Amino acid sequence: NTKGANTFEIYFDKLNYNTKYIVQIKAINANSESKWSEPIVFTTELKSPTILNPPNKSIDVPEKGRFEILTDYSQFNFYLQVALDSNFQYLIIDKIGVLEEVSEYSLNNETTYFSRLMQIKDSNRSRWSDKIVFITRKLNSIQQIEDNEIFIYRNYKNQSIVIRINNIKKLDNVAIYSLTGNKVLESKIIENLVEIDVNSINKGIYLVLINSKCNQVLKSRILYFY
Repeated sequence: NTKGANTFEIYFDKLNYNTKYIVQIKAINANSESKWSEPIVFTTELKSPTILNPPNKSIDVPEKGRFEILTDYSQFNFYLQVALDSNFQYLIIDKIGVLEEVSEYSLNNETTYFSRLMQIKDSNRSRWSDKIVFITRKLNSIQQIEDNEIFIYRNYKNQSIVIRINNIKKLDNVAIYSLTGNKVLESKIIENLVEIDVNSINKGIYLVLINSKCNQVLKSRILYFY
């Protein structure tokens, strides 16, 4: 992109994240060529992390818990913001630290929150993650199912997900979502043992949600299909 007689721009794409590059250029015409320029050294940005849980636009989220985060650099620092507005002007959480410290949260009941996350390594940073919005549960809402009430595991022989439930009275369905928010499968809960065929699902990371009859997310799990 020519800026003037002696100025131009070169655009790079498909570079790797968090990688050091060295660039040199020289001019060439039909009769001669210049010397190489002085090298320019730069490092590309970090890859943005992804907030997996709570899912975007989820309701009845526990007021205390941990964000589940997908990242390529778990050893680096994270910068988490949780706000009452989508522009992040009214921050409730604004902290930098290691994953174990940053992922933990304590919020108010019956409140809408917006959250985003970035990765930091020295002077290098990622872009902000996709913004998620969620609503914490009401004080009198159905509480999440205890871990000993529900078991989710893979049956690799039959390529299925098996869900064993001790109490199904308040449950309605199991839904599987991709990380882009698309629902790929759903199954009604009518018995204590639910088995879902996942042969039709592409390899990747998916979110399994157990929903109540009031359309509340009571339990969520991340599964890797491969």
